[in-house]
Amino acid sequence: MQQQTGTTRRTVSKGALWSVPIVSIATAAPSAAASPTCAPGVVDWDALATGTLVGQTTVNGTTLTVTSTVSNDRNLRVTAGPQGGISQKYLAFSFSPSVAARDTQTITFTFSRPVTNVSFTLLDLETVGTGTSGTTGFREGFSLSSGFTVRSRGSRATGSGTAADPFTNTGSALPTETAGNVGISYAGPLTSFSITYSNLFSTNYDLYILAGISDISFTPVC
Repeated sequence: MQQQTGTTRRTVSKGALWSVPIVSIATAAPSAAASPTCAPGVVDWDALATGTLVGQTTVNGTTLTVTSTVSNDRNLRVTAGPQGGISQKYLAFSFSPSVAARDTQTITFTFSRPVTNVSFTLLDLETVGTGTSGTTGFREGFSLSSGFTVRSRGSRATGSGTAADPFTNTGSALPTETAGNVGISYAGPLTSFSITYSNLFSTNYDLYILAGISDISFTPVC
């Protein structure tokens, strides 16, 4: 999570991101092949320019479409690391100020054909403040559509990833730390999965909050 106020970022390494204007919501990364193949693929965010607003990207002839129920100038942007201890670029999930109490957004990833062995890491969950009456703070939570398994878990990451028991972090974490990460796999076959990103506190928060997802690996079904 990165706390931000207005357009001033507290992380200098990502300063260039927000200078990029919103041009398109559908930008394709270079394909590993011109036509569909059965080879395993990786949605590599490093293949897209920092600041890209991702709507679609294609790997090995398989197109991944990404949508969200929230739109702002930081959400679904390719963002420079570090985040969750990963130095590579990642796809950011963000709420705009003020983050309402119990606010949620659902991000849906849809493949153009069935895939298996889907794998990725949810990055940098955090809890800031206590969320008690009269204070501000936030507790980021992630819940996912059914069928996943947990590959790895940061040292302070808790929860089972369901709507009733979202993944969260018992404390805060620097962008260089892995404490709030959760590694996820879907065996499949599937054509889509969704992630619900939430502010679990019953209080508002007046800064941008930011989490994200790492590169996504998968194997097309042939």
